[in-house]
Amino acid sequence: MARGPDPRAARARGSAGGPGSESATAPARAARRLRARALLALVLLAAFAAYAPSLANGYAFDDRFIALPVRDDGSVNTLVAELHPPAAYFKVNYWHGVYPADVLYRPVTTWSIALLHAAFGRGAADEYGQAFPQHLANVLLHVLATWLTYRVARAARLGRGASRAVALAFAVHAVHSEVVAGIVGRSELLAFVSGAGAVLLALRPRAAWPRLGGAAGLAFLAFASKESAVAWPAVAVLLAVLRAPGTLRAALRRAALVFGPPLAAFLALRAAMIAGLPEGDAAAGGVELGRRLVGAEGWARGLLMCLFPWRLAVDYGPATFTLIESPLNPRFLGAVALLAACAALGWKARRRAPAVAAGCGIFLLTSFPISNVPFLIGVRFAERLYYTPSLGACLLAGALAQRLAASGARPLRRAAAGAFVVWLAWSAVLVLRRNPIWRDDATLFAHEYVNQPDSARIAMNWAGVLQRQGRDAEVVEVLRRVVRLDPELASAWNELGVRAQRAGDVAGAIECLTAALRARKLDSDVHSIALQNLVRVHLGAGDSAAALVAVEQHAGALPGAVARAFPALQDLLVPKVGATPLVALSRRIDAAAPGARRDWTRLRAIACYTARDHAAAVDFLRAWRAEAPALADRQQATLLLGSALASLGRLADARAALGELQAMTPLPEATAAEAQRLLRAIENDPRGR
Repeated sequence: MARGPDPRAARARGSAGGPGSESATAPARAARRLRARALLALVLLAAFAAYAPSLANGYAFDDRFIALPVRDDGSVNTLVAELHPPAAYFKVNYWHGVYPADVLYRPVTTWSIALLHAAFGRGAADEYGQAFPQHLANVLLHVLATWLTYRVARAARLGRGASRAVALAFAVHAVHSEVVAGIVGRSELLAFVSGAGAVLLALRPRAAWPRLGGAAGLAFLAFASKESAVAWPAVAVLLAVLRAPGTLRAALRRAALVFGPPLAAFLALRAAMIAGLPEGDAAAGGVELGRRLVGAEGWARGLLMCLFPWRLAVDYGPATFTLIESPLNPRFLGAVALLAACAALGWKARRRAPAVAAGCGIFLLTSFPISNVPFLIGVRFAERLYYTPSLGACLLAGALAQRLAASGARPLRRAAAGAFVVWLAWSAVLVLRRNPIWRDDATLFAHEYVNQPDSARIAMNWAGVLQRQGRDAEVVEVLRRVVRLDPELASAWNELGVRAQRAGDVAGAIECLTAALRARKLDSDVHSIALQNLVRVHLGAGDSAAALVAVEQHAGALPGAVARAFPALQDLLVPKVGATPLVALSRRIDAAAPGARRDWTRLRAIACYTARDHAAAVDFLRAWRAEAPALADRQQATLLLGSALASLGRLADARAALGELQAMTPLPEATAAEAQRLLRAIENDPRGR
């Protein structure tokens, strides 16, 4: 029987330079590389095309607080309107100028917004022109994140084709729509590209010190872009162990070397920022366990949403995730079962299918910090938080698809390919439909008010849009819906109280404002504002005693809020009730909330002076002048002291005080003129003759 040619002999001939030699196969390899690069370029183009419509958007939702140079209330967003040295961005919280006591710390995100505005946005004719470079940066960062997804898939030992499929799924994933189409999604994007870049550099088998230093720098940028990036070191260890089993200790040492110093630096900077924040009133306790149980449910929902994006929403209200009071609740048990199944699948596949294990592990590791299970965060659930965890879900799906393709069963491969195409089309259509809703607040909240009827936050924002449009009757209806959905939302009760007061409904106004002061969900310093409004209602009804009682009652439960509102409350109450009860009240508040105010002496002095209790005012004014660090405060205290002494007939002392004032240079023109007027009055006072 004749035998066919020996393949080993053919390879030998090829190596000798005959047909099929190395030189003959080089063009084929070059063509394959070119084709692979072209296919990857198409994936990146799909990532850009999916979100290109968002380039027409302006500022919406949180963009208007974080990224808009001049906010809707006319206040200047100082860190964006003008570019400052980098250190300035590392000294303040993320909501600087809006919520002074907020603990979110994302300096690199804010800095990036300011850099783009300084470079490209200042000369724009309108908000949409200012927003264009910000949206373009988001889209380009998403393209970069898509390429990094491909690199992570390759690092997880997926083939090129499967890795491109993973990257394509990530490119058009509908759960990313809020992150890319809204400017404040920058925090997620920067944390992803910096964190993934750091991991890929750290995974290089023979990474030199420059590469490790670059990885550490990227890690710091990731942490300082969004706090949840602290999960990336664990991802680095996971991928290193899956690539080379048995290297856990080496992987931990390298992760500690690369990620440890930047994480320590970030935590130190954040601690310094938090140390300078004013203290807020503590939220009501007793619900932490329930919030964590609900967090597990949201965590499982996030996994399902990353695998099968369905009805998406900008905000998920309390009605979507009602409080779970017991670990035996079926919702909690079902969530735990799904998450445990994901973990078990990853553990079982760690040797035979490391990419499957990587997908499960990356999802669980990156979603754990934002799940509300380890610690409570600001929201119960938000799809924007799943930008990074969706990498794990896409990797898991791609790895399973590769296993199906390797099974050899053609019907199975065709079914998997068909399902993937349907999923891509479905997700891409969702993205294209959702891009335009982020055009502005009116478009966004009109859509989401219908799309997410259980969200009190969306309803509250829709009420704000209606108010700006002058549709007041509809505003009240929406606000009533808000407090039905979430009775703990203080700002809604406060707004209802203000509107009841305007309508002449005193009893209704008192009821709503009292509910605002009982509520414990704050989106600003609402308690202070609501208390001032409540005092105005009582005073408007001619009941100054009830106004004072209201302040005294809430000073026990909300000493910090009352302290912050005290200057305004004092202005309202001193003409009606005098200074004595307010001085006593200020002492009780200072004892209950030490450090809430440092200017109590000034306030007491002004209260007594305004109430014409000059004898008491003199002592407070002298104390204020002695402890005031600022020259302007010492000048004001001395001027009032001279006036109070003159009113008491102590003209020599008054003259001496005003003489001291004139020596406090430079003296403002208005203050100098008032001092001269008082001196002339003293000279003409018959008691001084």
